[in-house]
Amino acid sequence: MGRVIEPLRKMGATIEEVRDGKGRFIKVTGGRLKGGRFKIPVASAQLKSALLLAGLVSGREIVVSEPLKSRDHTERMLKAMGAAVLIKGFQVRLKPVKKLKGQRIIIPGDFSSAAFFLVAGLISRD
Repeated sequence: MGRVIEPLRKMGATIEEVRDGKGRFIKVTGGRLKGGRFKIPVASAQLKSALLLAGLVSGREIVVSEPLKSRDHTERMLKAMGAAVLIKGFQVRLKPVKKLKGQRIIIPGDFSSAAFFLVAGLISRD
């Protein structure tokens, strides 16, 4: 989570890592977010999406550059909703908008999420 937490903190988010008897989790309590330029170290659709969505909430322009092109589901969704998304090479620029248009979205299942359970079933003795 560090690669997501670090740039979000730079944007002004208040994020605390908490450990208790049940495990480790993060607690996001907000903060006044700001835009900016972020060069992420790996091609990651998840990290890019986290920064774009935080930028959307900030009301400021945000630019995310990645070393290689990652999946662009978030950019396509935001464009369909009326966001000002500009893509140039490995860089995504999101300009602030007052309002987005709601959409009916169907999200397909992700087979990779089931892979852990499939493997567990295959290797169990029972």
